[in-house]
Amino acid sequence: MQSGTQSMKPRRHFGIRSAWLPRHAAVAYLCLVMRRSWVGVMRHANRTPKLAFLAFALIGTAACGVQQRADLETLRSKDAALTKAVAEKNLERILKFYADDASILPMEEPVASGKQAIRREWSHILGIPGFRNTGTTTDVEVSRAGDLGYTRGTYATTFDLADGTTATEHGKWVSVWKKQADGSWKIAVEIYNTDAPPPIHQ
Repeated sequence: MQSGTQSMKPRRHFGIRSAWLPRHAAVAYLCLVMRRSWVGVMRHANRTPKLAFLAFALIGTAACGVQQRADLETLRSKDAALTKAVAEKNLERILKFYADDASILPMEEPVASGKQAIRREWSHILGIPGFRNTGTTTDVEVSRAGDLGYTRGTYATTFDLADGTTATEHGKWVSVWKKQADGSWKIAVEIYNTDAPPPIHQ
């Protein structure tokens, strides 16, 4: 995804799938039907405890599925927005995707922990002459608990060298996202590295 002071930092992606909304509505409808059935089951729960437990489990599973699907779409959307911010070299927008205590693990550099260190890292990256980045997201996952997720992909970053030529660096990245207290998702940890020894760039 992103490159470091000695390695490029990239960004990736696609946006929200338009087909998701109908599926989401269908699952929500199923949950509604199950909840109505649950009312009837609970009236006889003292006589059919196993049935009541089964209905409760099914309702819980369906609800978790709806939330997980929503979280996946949120991460896809945020990932795409971050890619756009990098392409536009908008430092302030880029920083908004990171938690206050986030860390970036760039190649051949110390860990950059905290917003100020991440600001310095990104300022350097965006300031590299001729910096241009493209990326592709390959995986988006969210934990069953719904508190952690990750996005993963590949990148190609082009920049100018001191002799007037250009170089392209290919690599991969992983961003670990954490759901915050207010329900928003922020990057907690991020790492990226090149597929081959990186070109020399200052």
